[in-house]
Amino acid sequence: MAMSADHGPPPGSGTPGDGPPGNGAPRDDDLLPCGRTLRDVWEAWDDGHLADDPHTAHCPHCTAALDGLRVLDGYVRSARSEDAERAGDTGPDGTAAAGAEAVATRVMEIVRLELRPGRTLPLGAADEDAWIVEAAAAKAFRTAAETLPGVRAGSCRITPLDPDGGDDGGADTGGWRAPLPLPGGTAPRGPVRVRLDVASDLSRPVPELAEAVRERVAEAAEETLGMDVRSIDVRVIDVLTESGQHDGGWPR
Repeated sequence: MAMSADHGPPPGSGTPGDGPPGNGAPRDDDLLPCGRTLRDVWEAWDDGHLADDPHTAHCPHCTAALDGLRVLDGYVRSARSEDAERAGDTGPDGTAAAGAEAVATRVMEIVRLELRPGRTLPLGAADEDAWIVEAAAAKAFRTAAETLPGVRAGSCRITPLDPDGGDDGGADTGGWRAPLPLPGGTAPRGPVRVRLDVASDLSRPVPELAEAVRERVAEAAEETLGMDVRSIDVRVIDVLTESGQHDGGWPR
């Protein structure tokens, strides 16, 4: 798990020469704190070359991105299948190559949304100096939710909350509001809010299911991570069939 006892990871903390090769600067949202890009990690994983790169095995940022890649593998396969069926495996100009490019573009958009390690979040009490990247914490919460029978976890977002927010957050946030992040993508120390999407076989009523997921996530936050989670939003976004697939074509 990608934890750090420092006050957040310093920018450019990768070793010299770890930065991504290329003919131009990568997009900001493609660049990991270690200097690699999401595309680098994706291609190494997809081509089976991870074992050839010692950096990836020891880098918490690449490891967190890889964890997200594995979670999203079902999304990617589904996107390829749906796009091929919708367009007849061709692109707007009628060529298979254009269709493949459209799928690749869609996949990278998913990657940018889901695979960034995200902000560095606080662990422990307010006076402690322990941190974890968002992707690693999200993986722990998804794993906890999936200990429930008939539950598959999807997107997970973790947002810092400001104890001085008064009623700005409204009832949905319990009176908390998100503060401005610190420089370098590090969240201020304090409580957080979790939003988790799940699919379920609906063997139990949705309110009961949501409460059970909240309990598992809260237990993981307190006992596994030591994270101060004050609000847990659970959204049931799909139904699992008997084969273990989602009705919406989201295999896991």
